[in-house]
Amino acid sequence: MAKTINQNPNRYKKTDSGWVVSSVGDSPNGNRKGEIKPIGLEKGIPLTEIKPLLEVDGIIVKIGEELLISKKTLEEIKSFENPHWDYLANGSISVKDKGVVIGKTIPIIEISVDGFVDKGSERDVANRNAGVQQVEYIYEGDEVMGISKNLIEQINYTLNEDINRPGDTFSIFDLQLGDDSVYDTKPLVVSTTQEDGKFDKVKLTTFLTEMDKRLAILDTDFNMIKNVFYSGTTPNNNGIKKFVKQIANVSDDTTFGGDSYTTSTTQTSKVEDTPKDKSVDATNKVIDEKTTTVQKQVEEQKRELASTQQKQTLAQQQLQADLNQQAQRTDEYYRQKYGTK
Repeated sequence: MAKTINQNPNRYKKTDSGWVVSSVGDSPNGNRKGEIKPIGLEKGIPLTEIKPLLEVDGIIVKIGEELLISKKTLEEIKSFENPHWDYLANGSISVKDKGVVIGKTIPIIEISVDGFVDKGSERDVANRNAGVQQVEYIYEGDEVMGISKNLIEQINYTLNEDINRPGDTFSIFDLQLGDDSVYDTKPLVVSTTQEDGKFDKVKLTTFLTEMDKRLAILDTDFNMIKNVFYSGTTPNNNGIKKFVKQIANVSDDTTFGGDSYTTSTTQTSKVEDTPKDKSVDATNKVIDEKTTTVQKQVEEQKRELASTQQKQTLAQQQLQADLNQQAQRTDEYYRQKYGTK
């Protein structure tokens, strides 16, 4: 990457203050007749804040007042002593009444970091709605020579296609949802399945009771998830999961700001019977109603029979009384007419 003086290098002579350049290669400082007066180039003042932190050569990155360069490029600048290939301005010469700066040919890319903090705060808003507790941004974290290591890694990755993408360090909320037994109802269904041709109320009660418990936990989990991802609310009784230097998805489809939504808390009030349960209940209800009706009819018939029997008894008693009275009248008649026998 370094560029040596490849055109008439013998015309350049290094001095304590810079270079002397002559138009005559064999006598740059001579006084040969017709020789153009040598040109003096004063070496630029080295910048003390330049830091060898880049992993890409032949370029300089400026961050605020800091200059970053690769160690190799910095060493080549010092060793080859080429006034034209330098990040410094090594004097100037007049060409057609215009000043032309010598040096300053190594490209400098300037990065503005003024908006980093504001952008980070903006991202925090979106992060809260993604269950993210904290993110270590590129301007944060450990420093190397006063520069964020995260920023250095990101710059090197951007400029050098052979460097792997740096990982991200972040923490997310551990929502601590209900355990697997809450979300897996298969064991419960198996243990409470009704046998063919039978109806076990104990099993049904067990099933409904356990489902009530599960639904209560699911309601709590759902409301917490909704509060986190819609309202950005920090969940209660949460833990933290931290990921260090993880390679995240490079795509970002997150949108935030200007969104409108409404939220409400849900709670299960009751468990509705399944169609099968409803059918069983309806059958039992019909049986109960029929049984009650038959019992009422039997009781009514008993009462009617008893009433009939009572009436018959009264009639029999009345008939007996009438017969007795008739017998007495007949006996009295014969006594009076024929006398006592």
